Amino acid sequence: METLKYKAIVTGPKEYLKDGILVEDFEITEEDVLEVIEEDESSEDVIDYLIEEYCATWEQRWCKVTLMTEEEFEKMKKS
Repeated sequence: METLKYKAIVTGPKEYLKDGILVEDFEITEEDVLEVIEEDESSEDVIDYLIEEYCATWEQRWCKVTLMTEEEFEKMKKS
């Protein structure tokens, strides 16, 4: 499996985000998947779970997360 690379655009209260917005890299590696996969799960299920957990971490702080592939992020920047 190739490492999945995303740009996370996080928006939320200044108590958690100094400028109200943060753009950071979020990656899922094969090692990440292997750490949590169980016998009856597919890699896709685990990837969905890891994405949900990442977003939930921010949402617990009243923030909103938008994940984009690096290609989608570059297209958005050019628009």
